[in-house]
Amino acid sequence: MSIKDVWGRWRDLTRFRLACEMALSSYRKSFLELPIRDVANTKIFDERGPTRFECGYDDFVDALTDETYLYQLLLTAHASLVEEFGRTIVADLLIRGVPRSAFGGLDTSSPTHEAAEQYIMRCNVETWGGAILNVVGRDWTIVPGGAGDVVHAFVARNIISHGAKAYNQIAINRLNGVAPGKFAFVSGTALALDRETFQQHLSRLRNFARVICGVPNKVTVAP
Repeated sequence: MSIKDVWGRWRDLTRFRLACEMALSSYRKSFLELPIRDVANTKIFDERGPTRFECGYDDFVDALTDETYLYQLLLTAHASLVEEFGRTIVADLLIRGVPRSAFGGLDTSSPTHEAAEQYIMRCNVETWGGAILNVVGRDWTIVPGGAGDVVHAFVARNIISHGAKAYNQIAINRLNGVAPGKFAFVSGTALALDRETFQQHLSRLRNFARVICGVPNKVTVAP
């Protein structure tokens, strides 16, 4: 997969996000305008599926109003695409002649793409992102917000992926490790992910992706 292909997936995900936001907003408006006489006894259920789950009117309205779950899914998807950028770029750099030793811990014998994939899976973004930047003699200072903002987005993704709702000490230690004093979270601080917060994480991930995607073009192709 090429960098262009990954940006194409980013574009598709953006379209999906806009469609979801618009659909939720439109349906929420139309649902609230329904002429329901007995709200207290109204039940909402899925007539298309085998599930017997149902909920009351007020609970359903709460679900339509709370977009947290949508942004959790979207943040997870975007962070995964940034990792795909990492895999693609590391493989590209290896093909261009950058030695494997430039990426600490990268397998020395596996095929290029397999080694790149294992490397990104095994390392945190602060490690592999820094290694990519270092190939052209740069560091996290050229990324808007630095390592702290990017790692924050990944920490939020990890919290979501593990089904948690709050920052734990491991997450806080990781944040403090890349940006000491930048974050005021304590263990147990709830993870906020409304539309505004999601937009902030998304912007930071996109800026980071744009920076590292320019690295291969600055490397001379091996003969």
